[in-house]
Amino acid sequence: MSHTWSSCSERNPPTPLVRGATVDFATHIAVPTAQSFPACDRPTDGTLAQHETPGLRENGKGDLAAGGLEEWRLLDLSFGDPHMNLAVEEAVLRAVGAGESPPTLRLWQNENAVVIGYSQHAGDEADLEFCRRNGTAVVRRISGGGAVYHDLDNLNYALFIPLSDHRVSADVVESFEYLSRGALEAIRILGFEGEFRPGNDITIGGRKVSGTAQARRGGAVLHHGTLLLDVNVPVMQRALRVRPEYLASKGATSVGEWVTSLRALGKRCTMEEVKNALVRGFERALRVYFTVGGLTGAETAMAERLAREQYRQPEWNFMR
Repeated sequence: MSHTWSSCSERNPPTPLVRGATVDFATHIAVPTAQSFPACDRPTDGTLAQHETPGLRENGKGDLAAGGLEEWRLLDLSFGDPHMNLAVEEAVLRAVGAGESPPTLRLWQNENAVVIGYSQHAGDEADLEFCRRNGTAVVRRISGGGAVYHDLDNLNYALFIPLSDHRVSADVVESFEYLSRGALEAIRILGFEGEFRPGNDITIGGRKVSGTAQARRGGAVLHHGTLLLDVNVPVMQRALRVRPEYLASKGATSVGEWVTSLRALGKRCTMEEVKNALVRGFERALRVYFTVGGLTGAETAMAERLAREQYRQPEWNFMR
């Protein structure tokens, strides 16, 4: 999941195209952009690619494996098609909710996409003509909140946890704060002091570097967000329709005043370092340890079906 640049013009949620979908809870996600880092393995032949980040773990275990902590799955998994990336989010959420897959942390990237909230209208949130010329995909996600721009200097993270887990509060506001602690710990590991701000922003020195959203359905919660390694403000401003009232609500007059990134703050880290920090941060915050895994066959089949029947369909992405 990024920063919300446009305001959250929520409407009555439309009827989902895929049976079993329900309205969720969410707010704002982060927005990235850059060209300087290589993509994750991004196949173009219609297959899913997964890879283990070098140094991400030792012997497949996280750094809290000792001590009887719960073992959760880590997916370091991106796909070249943004529609498939979002389909994977829903497929894993369904599998975890059904008890078919363990609690999971997924790290992933999109190369060039605008991702809009569940209840938004694409034409209100994105400059569709610019996106067409720029080859920028416009895709709807299953969580609410505002439109975001993704590229390879933005790292998306997604937690999938059963609603029955003691870490998932029934109070949605409390849940956002608690499940954001892993990202805050990652920011500390990277050398900064972050702050969670109601509205589900994560800031450093009063400026946004991350945001989060949630979807709750089928017995599980998807808590996802982003962490900006860098941000290409000019491209983001062209791709998204940034409302002045949104910026004013953040005490800013421009995106550049409100949004920052780790690089802008002087951290010359790599994407691999950011991934490692997020893994360690969530391990510490949630008192679990992660073992690198992959999608199950059922999750892969579900993701491919959702991508084909929902996430690539204009009716899903534009007809709101």
